[in-house]
Amino acid sequence: PLANIREVMRDGNINRFVLLNGLYNFGQTNFFSFLTLFMREVALVSQPLASLSVGIAQAASAVARIGWGVVSDTVFGGRRKGLTVGLGAVAVVGLSAMTIVGPGPGVTLGLGLALLLGLTIASFAPLMQTLSVESTEPRLAGSSMGYNMLGTHIGGMIGPPVFGAMVDATGGYGSGWLVTAGAVAIGVALLAFGFRERER
Repeated sequence: PLANIREVMRDGNINRFVLLNGLYNFGQTNFFSFLTLFMREVALVSQPLASLSVGIAQAASAVARIGWGVVSDTVFGGRRKGLTVGLGAVAVVGLSAMTIVGPGPGVTLGLGLALLLGLTIASFAPLMQTLSVESTEPRLAGSSMGYNMLGTHIGGMIGPPVFGAMVDATGGYGSGWLVTAGAVAIGVALLAFGFRERER
C-alpha cells in the first residue's frame, strides 16, 4: 500500500515542490492569522474595520481562486508555474509593504494590501494543487496530492509561532511581516528555478 507514496517521495522535483508549497503557505497562514490583530494594534482601527480587512481578503481570494485557474487554463494554455511565481513575487512585495501601514492614511494602505494579498498569497492554493497532480504520472496523482498537503500543513503550523516569536522579540509587527515575506521569497525562488513543470 505504501509503494506509491515511496515512489513519489523519491522524486526530487516533487520534494522541492512540497517544500516550496510549505513556504507559500507559511505566508498565507501568517497573513490570515495576524491581519485583524495587526490592524487593531498598529493601524489602530475599530474591531469592525479590522474585521472588514479580513472580509476584503477573503472575498478577493474567493474570486481569485476561480479566476487564476481560468487564466492558467486559457491565457497560459494550461501552464501554472509562471503564474504561481508571479503571484508569489507580488505577495512578497505586499507582505513587505505591511511594515509601513499605520494609523490615519496608513489605514487605507492596510485595506489595499488586504485586497492585494487576498488576490495573491491567499489565492495560490488551487494552482499549487493542480501542479501537484500534474507533476507526476496520473497513477500517482493521489499520492502526490497527499504528500503536497503535508508540506502545506507544515508551513501552516510553523508560520504563526515564528511570526509571534518575532513580534515578541522585537516589540513590533514589522519583523514578522519581513520574515514572512522572506519565507515566501525563498518559495518563489524554489518554484522558479528548482521545480520543473511536467510537459503537457
